[in-house]
Amino acid sequence: MYQELRDSWRLERSSFKLQRLDPALYERLRAHAAKLASILEEGSGLAKKVASLELEVLKALAQDLFSLRVRKALAQALEGQDPTPLLTREEAEAVSAALKALSEAEELLSSKLSAHYERPRMKLVRMLKEAPVEAAPEYAPLKAESLALLPASVAEKLVSEGYAVMVD
Repeated sequence: MYQELRDSWRLERSSFKLQRLDPALYERLRAHAAKLASILEEGSGLAKKVASLELEVLKALAQDLFSLRVRKALAQALEGQDPTPLLTREEAEAVSAALKALSEAEELLSSKLSAHYERPRMKLVRMLKEAPVEAAPEYAPLKAESLALLPASVAEKLVSEGYAVMVD
């Protein structure tokens, strides 16, 4: 198992393109890792130490191979190519999840960028008398006889309170 995994890893590292891989590689690797784990539990001495080292190396190689292949597949998918014929089931699931997450992130960004905010309707008013700061704190000072272009809600409030009149 180690030899096959190492050969697959070397082949994948030696090329920029995704290489064909045995679709059952990770399943067989899981079975072999389970066998090594049972040796760790039941074995003793040298067998236990060898199994521990082999398991550690297999995990590192498998993780590196998986990561490398998923990155290559993502690059191909983002370039418009379909990498799925060359992927194992586990790799295809990872690529699919990553592409889905990327698509959702792009949609979220797009919705945030395209969300348009309506500008408030504006009304022109002529101030009859000076309005206190409390009447329109964001637009103060509003002096008597001045013209002000204000949001409709603020302008209507000032008119209803007798501080201003609408200008047509």
